[in-house]
Amino acid sequence: MAEAEEARLAAEAEALREAAEREERDAQVAEDRKKNRAKFVPVEVGTKMPSIDPVYFTTAYMSKLRKGEYQELWLTTPQGMRYLLKALGSSTAPQAWSLSTGEDGQVKVVASDELKLANVLIRDEDLSWEDFLGALILLIKAMKEAEWPRDRVEMFSRLAGLIQSHPYATSLDTTGCDKRALIIYVARQRRAWHVMAQREQSLPDLSVIDETALARAWEEAFRAFRQKNFREVRVFIPPGLESH
Repeated sequence: MAEAEEARLAAEAEALREAAEREERDAQVAEDRKKNRAKFVPVEVGTKMPSIDPVYFTTAYMSKLRKGEYQELWLTTPQGMRYLLKALGSSTAPQAWSLSTGEDGQVKVVASDELKLANVLIRDEDLSWEDFLGALILLIKAMKEAEWPRDRVEMFSRLAGLIQSHPYATSLDTTGCDKRALIIYVARQRRAWHVMAQREQSLPDLSVIDETALARAWEEAFRAFRQKNFREVRVFIPPGLESH
């Protein structure tokens, strides 16, 4: 009886030891999976690589977007995305900070990366038509990845569709003012919409085109075109003929 009891106790101890080792191994595997997720991404057997390189957004960019913050469209242009990947990458390292003087003359503490970005950033209003459309589409893709509410994603999708199908987008205007007006319009409306969101106001539907605001945008585009392409003509009058 004593031998049997000893054997039973030994077996239980061995089982407990094995269970503890198994639990420790499982914890190590779980920690490894958490730290090195890329190593454990499942392989889809039989699925070939994509013909076109996938679009990836940086951690810094997605972090702001998940908060619902305004993001310049340039950041989703090919140039902007290459800049972010090169300058910021996907690092989650502690941010460096610097002092900067704002437009209001106040000295503010801002992220150093934001100061670097400010030197290369192109305003939405100044984007080319091709970059503008491509960036708007990629912004919507990023919104989906950032889990924006469905009504917002659908609103921006409608806006993109309306802009692309607007008469200005397909006009034969050789000055470029029609397309530039659409770019300026979306830039101003989107920026104002985000300001309203920060103030927790009731938000309007961006996909409803405000023709009055669009007309103002066209006037601004035309003024810029005129200033760029027309020069003041100065008539030279020889001395002595001024009074004739």
